[in-house]
Amino acid sequence: MAKSNKLDLSKINELHQKQIQTQLADAIKKVDEAIYEVIKLPNRERMRFATLITLSCKKYEIDPRIMISILKVESDFNQKAISSTGDYSVAQINFKIW
Repeated sequence: MAKSNKLDLSKINELHQKQIQTQLADAIKKVDEAIYEVIKLPNRERMRFATLITLSCKKYEIDPRIMISILKVESDFNQKAISSTGDYSVAQINFKIW
């Protein structure tokens, strides 16, 4: 029986998904390291931030270092931060305005 020259699309798709996952894991690791440079959070919390920052920055095409800088300045990565002007959480969002 002759071997088929047809492309196995499911195999190509599977390899592509693995490549995307590897690239995402590498990006998360880089963001995790960048966070560690500015604040010494527990590993689990830092990895959570790294994952969220990586995914949102990828979606909106923002350099993750910008987001890390904003979170560091606004709240020092304190999720329970509340400013005197009524700004909440790590990014200091004011719900009355936004």
